[in-house]
Amino acid sequence: ASAYGREYDQTADVEVRFSALTNVFGDDTVYLAQDVVNAVMDSANAGTRTVTFGTSRNPMPTLDGAKAGNYTLVLTNPTLTIVITKADPVGVRFPTTASMQFGNTYATAIMGSGSSTTPGSFALENPNGTPEYAGTAQHTVIFTPTDSVNYKTASSTLLLTITKVDLSNLVDGNGNPVVIEARIVSTLKSGDTARCTLVNMPAEAIPYLVYNWYVVSDPANAATEANIANYAGSGAMITINSNYVGKYLYCEVNAGTGDSPFNGIFTATSGQIQEEHLSFWQRLWKWIQSIIHAISTLTSHVR
Repeated sequence: ASAYGREYDQTADVEVRFSALTNVFGDDTVYLAQDVVNAVMDSANAGTRTVTFGTSRNPMPTLDGAKAGNYTLVLTNPTLTIVITKADPVGVRFPTTASMQFGNTYATAIMGSGSSTTPGSFALENPNGTPEYAGTAQHTVIFTPTDSVNYKTASSTLLLTITKVDLSNLVDGNGNPVVIEARIVSTLKSGDTARCTLVNMPAEAIPYLVYNWYVVSDPANAATEANIANYAGSGAMITINSNYVGKYLYCEVNAGTGDSPFNGIFTATSGQIQEEHLSFWQRLWKWIQSIIHAISTLTSHVR
């Protein structure tokens, strides 16, 4: 007996074919009543299934013909093995878009509408992974049937939009607001340095920060005065020039330039810059240092 495997179709029925009889004497008239019968597998599910004859589910085929009463039918393979493969899901319409915020896993993405006749669900590939950049990119979406025993998964691609993280709207694990504050740290003396620090700034955002310093006259209108004419430098730290005396430093820190996955601008304004007041001995030591520096510069050029 033989039977062919097929794709899952929700039924346990299978067509079994029997080959010609052997061990029939001379010209005895004996033959199978049916050489093709509809048998029943042990299960309708996909996988390696069996059909066993000689049971109530699958009785033995019968012999017919004038001499049939003289013979007993013995099957050489009373149990057949049949492979039922998984079926493709039916009527799958994949979502074409999805969105999520940078820093979250792909499992948090909100997808557009999708549907399927075969019950199941849609999810982005690598659900526990996180994107490396903000912006838009093609990403694989997978349909997983509820009945994964009998139906295959299916996949397609969609356009995934990864939005930047708004640093001015952060919350902690308890849902409490996280306030990022820019501060200028300095003695505010001519010749000293000034550093802009950011309290509560996430470590992963720090490499993307762009600092711009300005010298302004009116701290109440510092943002308005911050322009190219008043530009004082970049970087997290600058040196206070003697020309800044009587004025104020204004630092603007932008987290959203270039390919940064963050958004947010943070500002800080210093107190008034004072002239450096040195004692006689401090001025003398500073003068000596300048002489030494000048001699060192001169001798390096002579060589």
